[in-house]
Amino acid sequence: MIAALLLLVATVPPPAAGDGWAPAPPRLTLAAGLDATADHMEGALAAGQLTFTGNVEITSGAERLRAARVDLTLEGPRHTLRQVVAKGAVQLLYGPYTAIAEVADFDAQAGRFTLTGRAKIWGAGREVAGDRIDIDTTHRTAAVAAGHLLVPAQGETPAVRVVAATLAVDDSAGEAHLRGKVEVESGTRHLWAEAIDLRTEPKSGRVERIDARGGVRVEDGGRRARAAEAHYDLLHQQLTLSGAARLEEAGNEIRGERIHLDLQTRQVQVERGTIRYRPE
Repeated sequence: MIAALLLLVATVPPPAAGDGWAPAPPRLTLAAGLDATADHMEGALAAGQLTFTGNVEITSGAERLRAARVDLTLEGPRHTLRQVVAKGAVQLLYGPYTAIAEVADFDAQAGRFTLTGRAKIWGAGREVAGDRIDIDTTHRTAAVAAGHLLVPAQGETPAVRVVAATLAVDDSAGEAHLRGKVEVESGTRHLWAEAIDLRTEPKSGRVERIDARGGVRVEDGGRRARAAEAHYDLLHQQLTLSGAARLEEAGNEIRGERIHLDLQTRQVQVERGTIRYRPE
């Protein structure tokens, strides 16, 4: 019973090495030149400002941008692209990814890529969507409001889908913070909580620690776990459930104020608890 239940909280695999949790933003460069069509164009290269309106389509190398309006800000004698603001049914194609939103702001100087209004980026088995997506390429952080992330399968590990009111990821620090009705789904496993913090090894992206708080529930078929908090140390294979903790499967059950499990030795410690066992 206990050995099977130990698998329940191991729900979140690492992101693919080097990719981080959210798809990478476009490069934002005019090195390959620029081709643009629109119903109306105005501005001047000397002033560093160009505006395109009506059925806009801009192509630069393998990147393609479509929108109702696009404002380009250029700087310097080489007309280096500094910022792109696109509005109205925005669609951006770059590499293996497609991005859509009502408004897209690409700030090359700040290294920020912001999508708002039914925003979504997908491709190569990855997906991120929400009311707002903000990716900082300089600091390798990403923030998503009222959205979800999809991390592709890795080896024998199924794909992972994360839903939350807010998702904040810092790839350089190896941290991910999920808040508000969080749900994590991987294969047959589901994890629910009000807040989940993930700690990863920055270079490999391997998850080292999972901390879940607030109405924690884990389900995998007929196996279930519940607690106010769950702390899973993957490096040392230690799992602690606290606050009205409960593990159950096929009529067997462990309850306690605190349940500590050593996944290596399969030893269990229960504080102020009970164990109910029913042989098959």
